[in-house]
Amino acid sequence: LRGNGGMGLLYWEGEKFSNCVLKVVWKMRDENSNSGIFIRMPVEP
Repeated sequence: LRGNGGMGLLYWEGEKFSNCVLKVVWKMRDENSNSGIFIRMPVEP
């Protein structure tokens, strides 16, 4: 999955995963940027 512009929110509706490894590569625009990764969201956005 790859986000581009907007809020950067990605919502996966494909198959469900059990145990997995999430590998993330990111670049911060500014030194004090604030971001995060949220998984297993209980409610659809």
